[in-house]
Amino acid sequence: MEEEEIREIFHDLKNDLATMTAMVNLHKIYTKTIPAEQLLACLQNRQMVISTAYEKLYHGGDYRYVNVMELIYDILSRLQRVCSNRHPGVKIEKEIDNIRIPFKTALPIAQIISEMVTNSYFHAFDYTKGGGLISFKLHFEDEKIILDYKDNGRGLESDYDPAGSQTLGMQFIISLAKQLGTRMEFPDDLEGFHAHMEINKPDRKA
Repeated sequence: MEEEEIREIFHDLKNDLATMTAMVNLHKIYTKTIPAEQLLACLQNRQMVISTAYEKLYHGGDYRYVNVMELIYDILSRLQRVCSNRHPGVKIEKEIDNIRIPFKTALPIAQIISEMVTNSYFHAFDYTKGGGLISFKLHFEDEKIILDYKDNGRGLESDYDPAGSQTLGMQFIISLAKQLGTRMEFPDDLEGFHAHMEINKPDRKA
């Protein structure tokens, strides 16, 4: 691996750790309104996504590209171990293309999916209603990476404005989408939560 590549990886890691530190400080604002257990779980999940992504980058041997399907499968497995005690009946259905994309694209995508899955576990489903369903597709089509995410939980309020949301999770999702050069859309479905994102002309590797 070239010295320049090493420098770039360390630079990215430094920025990601700085983001985590900033988020820890922001979480202090919510300690009076959100249970400590939930705040801790969110922080653990965000740290886990970053560490898993760098682990995949290291073991992949390329140091620029990662297999996004393998990355997200690994993250979901770890998320379910943490969140399933919250709502053990939740099922996750996913369709993810087996493609290699730049690490700088794969990490924000993985972070977005992790945020939405965590949000579904903590906010979408009523304990008394049994199982819930999370489903999403991440695929490459017409020179785009398309993410379509749904759950069959309580959904957003009719007057909810994601762009004006004061919740840290939604702000983080919108910020990550901007980082990818796109925006997250929230179609007005009759039931549940629905989010859609398209990344134009992404770099990919066979």
